[in-house]
Amino acid sequence: MGPGADRGGPAYAALRRRFLDGLPQRRAAILEAADAQGRQQALHRLAGAAGSYGFAALGELARHAEGQTDPAGIRQALDALEAALDGLIAPARDGDTPPWKSAATPPDTTSS
Repeated sequence: MGPGADRGGPAYAALRRRFLDGLPQRRAAILEAADAQGRQQALHRLAGAAGSYGFAALGELARHAEGQTDPAGIRQALDALEAALDGLIAPARDGDTPPWKSAATPPDTTSS
């Protein structure tokens, strides 16, 4: 974030909106990656960016998916991430801003 983009200001809100607007492309980059390396890179970028814009839970889901190595774990992590992305994309598409609290609450990745 640059100067003047404090978390309560209009510059930050605009950056956050731009991040939300780009989620469909990020989702596609992850789910349609040509190979595991491409998926890992897209997950890594999402994990880093999500936290910067106040979406800690999304970042944790991306980080969790990035760390999976077995096919079943990867599929489960990607399913959880896809559901979270869909939950953010739909309100953003409709012009709503997802609630900060739900976006910042870390997910429970311990259940199977």
